[in-house]
Amino acid sequence: MRIIEMYQSQPFVFSIEVFPPKTEEGMENLKKKLRTFSSFKPDYISVTYGAGGGTRQNTRQLAGFIGNELGIEVLAHLTCVSHTRKDVSLLKEQFLDEGVENIMALRGDPPTAKKKFEPMSGGYRYASELIEDLYRDRRFGIGAAGYPETHIEAISSQMDRYFLKQKIERGAEFVISQFFLENQKFLTWRDQLYREGVRIPIIPGLISAQSSSQIQKFAQMCGCVVPSKLIKKLERFTGNAGDSLRVGLDHAEKQLEGLIREGVKGVHLYALNRVEVVNDLGPRMVSLKSKTDRIYSEF
Repeated sequence: MRIIEMYQSQPFVFSIEVFPPKTEEGMENLKKKLRTFSSFKPDYISVTYGAGGGTRQNTRQLAGFIGNELGIEVLAHLTCVSHTRKDVSLLKEQFLDEGVENIMALRGDPPTAKKKFEPMSGGYRYASELIEDLYRDRRFGIGAAGYPETHIEAISSQMDRYFLKQKIERGAEFVISQFFLENQKFLTWRDQLYREGVRIPIIPGLISAQSSSQIQKFAQMCGCVVPSKLIKKLERFTGNAGDSLRVGLDHAEKQLEGLIREGVKGVHLYALNRVEVVNDLGPRMVSLKSKTDRIYSEF
């Protein structure tokens, strides 16, 4: 099923993102976790690709497990990094062999040893070019990434929105946002895109902080602002992983409640492969879906 059909036919869509481990042991552990995640009936699960495309084989394996063994729709990430157009042609066939028909098309982060993205000879310079290729193929549903607080390489928020609209014009069917820790950042960005003519689903990405150092590191990587109140609360529990995670979950819960009041079409949970995160936020997603489905059915 194309993911865009979910956003068009359901009042609320709950999705989870995981990343593929690098070892067989890690993969088996994650598969056990995914069986737990599946009990919350997410509409789809997305699988990341790793910096530099380093986990591409594991991405396909994990996508196949989610779709074929768990029976959950999967959104597989595919990046421009380290790929020629011929590579992508082969990867598309491999994804289809695994039953994957939805792709999150990204430029991707450069390999760790490189600070700046450089396209492969015969490859793609921008995510919009990869999206155009996928759209021309007609066999995939296509998602794109958006940045409420502006991509760290963009020269301005206006230019960043321009590039996002290029992705949409070339075939992206829905947008999943980078995480943010203040809802107003997302809402202002979403509303500005609407004023500029964007009408496809813009889905907020939600993360739960695990510690002060972790969330500040993540935020620095993507240009996200961490509220000072959240940092102070997390720092009170430095060295206490359980209480620190509880602070992050409480903050995420409040964000979720606020987003729901604003009528979002769904929430994409960056689970970071943590069972605790999904166990805490999953029931709230299930309850929300149940309520919105019931209300929707009455009309």
